[in-house]
Amino acid sequence: GLYLAVAGGWPVVLYTLLGGMAAVFYVGPPIRWVYRGLGETMIALSYGPWMTLGSLHLQTGRFSWGGLLASLVPGLLIMALAVVNAIPDFHQDRLVGKRNIVVRVGRLNGVRVYLLLAALGLLTPVVGVFLGAFPPAALAALLAAPLLVLSGREAFKSYDTPREFIPAVRYVVVCYIAGTTLFTAALVLNRWI
Repeated sequence: GLYLAVAGGWPVVLYTLLGGMAAVFYVGPPIRWVYRGLGETMIALSYGPWMTLGSLHLQTGRFSWGGLLASLVPGLLIMALAVVNAIPDFHQDRLVGKRNIVVRVGRLNGVRVYLLLAALGLLTPVVGVFLGAFPPAALAALLAAPLLVLSGREAFKSYDTPREFIPAVRYVVVCYIAGTTLFTAALVLNRWI
């Protein structure tokens, strides 16, 4: 870590500290992000912008708006996954004082929120291609959209029955994996070609 900080400079240290604070204080005192309604946001920032931009800075020594836009793909998709994962735990989370998105808006609206977040994650490559930040092959991430549709179909049927809700969560997990993998592969292949 010290070597990377010296080699990458202060921005690498900043991204590392931000990620560390997100992890340590997710449930840890005194901040306890998840009890303040910011747990999902911290997950999104950690697995999206902070990780992507920190890695980008370490490799290139610079910031990139295209990199920030690219970081929204995993960031929004992982945030959707965090929200959908909280739906079956609604009553337990509420009882222990967690103020996550699902506890604040309810299970049905939680379904709508996670579907919106995941859809925005999958549509980010469309915006990036339109702006010229990503190659057209980045649209391959949209191939994960049917998994999101399947998740939504299952979620609307079973959001209030935790055991029956499991397929909705599984489809989002696979959507996250497929969407981020296809998007990343398109960017990597574009560099090779």
